[in-house]
Formats: sequence, structure tokens, C-alpha cells
Amino acid sequence: MGVQKYFFSKEELYELYINQKKSTRKIASELQIPKTTIELHLKRLGIPLRTKSESMKERMKRDVDWNKNLIKARYDIKNYAEIYRQIHRKRRQNKIQEIEKQQGQSIKDILNKLYLDQKMSIGKIGKFFGFGNRTVSRLLKGNNIQIKPRTWYISSLKGETHPLYGKTWEEIYGEEKAKTRRKSMSIWARESIIERIKNRKFPFFHTKIEEIMFYEMYKRDFFFKFQYRINNFVCDFALPNSKIIVECDGDFWHANPKIYDRNDLGKLSKIQQEKIVRDQRKDEFLKKNGWV
Repeated sequence: MGVQKYFFSKEELYELYINQKKSTRKIASELQIPKTTIELHLKRLGIPLRTKSESMKERMKRDVDWNKNLIKARYDIKNYAEIYRQIHRKRRQNKIQEIEKQQGQSIKDILNKLYLDQKMSIGKIGKFFGFGNRTVSRLLKGNNIQIKPRTWYISSLKGETHPLYGKTWEEIYGEEKAKTRRKSMSIWARESIIERIKNRKFPFFHTKIEEIMFYEMYKRDFFFKFQYRINNFVCDFALPNSKIIVECDGDFWHANPKIYDRNDLGKLSKIQQEKIVRDQRKDEFLKKNGWV
């Protein structure tokens, strides 16, 4: 009914809405008709409506007071957020000081004992302190304690204390369900590996040598980076301050020259041959760029 009662030519609406950049609400107010009527006429005449984002930009350009209020509101929110952060930061610091006083040790020593010696997870340490996981992670990083890869924590759950240790899927789920589960896990593993390759998320697992080296370097208070990427190469450990690289090469995969004859490549597996070539390229690149 509204569309039939009021008539507009395309040129009139085009001039108001496109050239003069007036909003549908503004046009409706000036003509004293409903806003929806203007929108229906715009659609009828094939004039595209502005998006919400475009309308907001136009309003910010012409409405100075509204723009000022918006900026003030944003500033107030930012200001309140900073005050809130400062309050929580102070509470957290007071809590840390209380814990240090109770334990008779610095927070770094307490974290070392719980995280590295007792091998507690970040979640358990969080419960011990009454902090969230993110806060514990920040405390570890802030005290130069290298965070262990998640895969190591998952591996720790598979020991003899686990209720399902030593049991097969057939014992847990039955023959048919175990068969279905194996198939679904196989598909999941394949898709996961493809995704990791695409996103360059390496390594897929960590060797025992890497785990031992991790703890030994930490005990000696070295500042190091684990799985450090340099150009297209990923190094096991890097000491950036000294420009030193530490690689943990397994005997078989990297064809230990004390065990395998590298001069006779025909006796080595395809994987070993590829690793030797890649290791040589990696060493040459690192040395060329000043790494030891």
C-alpha cells in the first residue's frame, strides 16, 4: 500500500540517496513517510542499498557529534580495560608473593620443581597456584622456562598407571567396533599428516634423544629454542644468542657414518639417502649464514 501511495522517479531517489549520500532514514524524515517505503522504492527502481558498513562510514563522515561520542566510548572502554588488567595484575603478583613466602622459594624455583622435576602438567600447576593455564604458561615463559611440546604430556598419560594400559581395542570395544575404530583412526591419521605437511607443523613426534637433550640443556641454564625454523629448515635446538645449532640425529634415519658406509649409497635405504643429501644442504646453508 505504501509503495502505491507515494511515487518517486529513479532520478529523484538517485540524487538523494547516491549523490547526496543521504540515508533512507534521513530521506524518510524529510518527506515524512516511513523508512521502509523508501527502501521498497529503491529496490523497485534497482538502486542498490548500502551495506551496514558503508552506511556507518557515511554517518561518521557527516555526523561530527555522533563520531565524537563513538571515539569517546571507545576510549572509555579501552581505559576501563587497562584499569581492569592492572587490578588483576596486582592481585596475581600479590598471590605469587604469598606462594613464594609459603614455599620459601622464588617462583622460578617452584616452577622448575613442579614442571621439570615432578613433571606436572600446566593444568595441575594451575590448580596448585589457583591460576588459569594461560597465566601459568606466561609465568613459565617469563621465567625463561621452555614449555614442553604437548605431545610429551600426551605420551606421559600412556604409562602403567593408565587404566587402559596394556589392553587392546578388541578387549575394550569388541571385535566389530575395534575394526571400525581402526579404520576411522587410519583415515584421521592420514588427514592429520596431510594437514601438518600443508601448515608446516613439524615434527610429528619427538625422539628420546631430543627429550634428554631438552632437559640437559635446561639444567645448564642455556637459553635455547626448540624446533627452531631457519628459512626452509627446522633445527632440533638453536641457541640464538651464540648462533649454535644442536641436531639430534638417530643412527638409522641419518645413517650414522660409524655404523653405515656412506660411500656405498646402494646399500642404504631410500630414506637414508634422502636424509644424507638434505642434512648436507642444511649444514651448508647454516654455516654459510654464520651458524655453528
